[in-house]
Amino acid sequence: MLELEILTCGAEDPLGDIYQDGEPIQPHFLPIPPERSPPPPPSRKRKRSNGCGKILHYGAIVSPNNMWRAAEVRGGGIVPLEDDYFPKAVQKRLLFGWKPCGCVRTGVGCALCGNTLGALFTPCRLHQESEHGTNYYSILPSAVSPPIPPYVPPSSRPVPRAVRPLPAPPPPNRTSTRHPTSLSPEPRFYADFTPTPSPEIVPAALPALGISELMHGWELMDDTVSVVDENEEDDAVTQASIYVQRNDNQG
Repeated sequence: MLELEILTCGAEDPLGDIYQDGEPIQPHFLPIPPERSPPPPPSRKRKRSNGCGKILHYGAIVSPNNMWRAAEVRGGGIVPLEDDYFPKAVQKRLLFGWKPCGCVRTGVGCALCGNTLGALFTPCRLHQESEHGTNYYSILPSAVSPPIPPYVPPSSRPVPRAVRPLPAPPPPNRTSTRHPTSLSPEPRFYADFTPTPSPEIVPAALPALGISELMHGWELMDDTVSVVDENEEDDAVTQASIYVQRNDNQG
């Protein structure tokens, strides 16, 4: 992102500072001058500048040709100035005059003190799209403050890169059961499980029976069957006698 600077009229003079001298020396007409304290040393007053310090623009940026660039602001601290006020070398650097395409560059200066600042560029119809259709100032760094910083092209500016964290390793002793076509957003893990074999059921051993016990069992079964048969015969005789009595009564 470009940083905008506030430009003021005047730059510091490389010759140094302006010093305010002490009291002026006065000649004495008496043969013996009166005693007096020595004059104070010179004090620093202010830095030398070639301008008036007026604020000229609030949004200037550094251009590739090592000059300040700012959009035209009408009614501000920058006004048109005749090209003759600029030295020939400065006119050549600012490319004053008309171009075959119709673009033109004219001189501008400070509205308060007349300091020569730079040029106003007005693009032609063909170059209005490339220049975003606006007029702009090309201001000399030797005519304004603050000092111009070195221009850094966009291609050489460091670009921060996001560091991608490494994926966390899976928990130990876990197996992923995620299928490639699964719709689950996160893999599910199940702990390893080994089933414990169930104990075998062994039937209890029956007691061994002798021949006498077996024969006694068969006798009990025969008695039970005979009793059942006798009961069935008695029921049949009873049902037959009841049926005969009903027929006699009806006759």
